[in-house]
Amino acid sequence: MPISEADKRVGLKVADAFDDGEFDRVARFWTEDESAFVDVAKYDGSPGPGIASYATLGLSAAPLMDGSTEMPFRVEICGAADDGYDGFANMLASVAFEVLDGGFVYPDRIIGGVVEGYYPDLEMKHLLLMSPFLWGERLRSFDAGGRQVAFLQAVPISNAELDLAMRTSVDEMTDLLMARGAEPTDLARASVV
Repeated sequence: MPISEADKRVGLKVADAFDDGEFDRVARFWTEDESAFVDVAKYDGSPGPGIASYATLGLSAAPLMDGSTEMPFRVEICGAADDGYDGFANMLASVAFEVLDGGFVYPDRIIGGVVEGYYPDLEMKHLLLMSPFLWGERLRSFDAGGRQVAFLQAVPISNAELDLAMRTSVDEMTDLLMARGAEPTDLARASVV
């Protein structure tokens, strides 16, 4: 299947954002029934040594739905993890499959159990979706040739951090993460709560 012009522009946007790293690969992930797939790019050394950046490529070809309403923009999922957590690509694919299945994603949405599904022994269990911040302004929304594309960054959080967000707000939980110096790429970090 040929790559669309819009998908090429998404790939170039990701390559530009992750340009401080080295391209590793694009992995293709299929749904269980093999009716749909999503590609995930990996760049080693981005945004710094010992870290790999990941992004879906082509998810934005599918409409983003809020119930029966199609949003005027499309979405790609990105994130970064310390070296050694190659399952992070699978996590982004899992979030992408939720979108392909009609799930609505947006900043501050928490996708439960995604980390736990791949790394059950870690304290981090879930993914919080946020506006991208690890790559500066390079993954802001853009026009990919008639398709408005927004990126959401997936950040691992713990059960206790999820509980805090549910009791108070996601903003309060993220403020605490920043205040306590939680590294968004460290899947093995201790909970800040």
